[in-house]
Amino acid sequence: MNIKEKIHQYFKFKTKELLALSEQAVLDHNGLRGNHREKVLCQFFDDILPKRYSIDNGMVYGMIGQSKETDIVIWDEFNYPKLKLYGSNFFFAESVKILIEVKTKWSTKEFKDIKNKTSSALKIFSHYRQALNTRIENI
Repeated sequence: MNIKEKIHQYFKFKTKELLALSEQAVLDHNGLRGNHREKVLCQFFDDILPKRYSIDNGMVYGMIGQSKETDIVIWDEFNYPKLKLYGSNFFFAESVKILIEVKTKWSTKEFKDIKNKTSSALKIFSHYRQALNTRIENI
């Protein structure tokens, strides 16, 4: 078995593990079930990401505003701080690499929620990217 096949097999088994862990959320409370699944995904990312990156939840702040509460934030912990509060965190837009919204069930209402959260985040990051492009051009 070559390395590509081994990596494929690893992620195939990891997928089965994640699905099994996700199904352990046998609770009737949607919020608790969703929180359990968020934690399962966080553990997965924590296992495979370089140590430079950390996983948490919270809001992203940029020069022109803030995002909505985000289920999973992957951010550069080596180069940026986070502002920690009980139950949530604030991240600087420059530090954030990925935002993930976790949904257990798909519906029109949930899709609108994702679009709303994505829209607020895009405004922050598009401004940051423009500023970064300007800085690069000036160099």
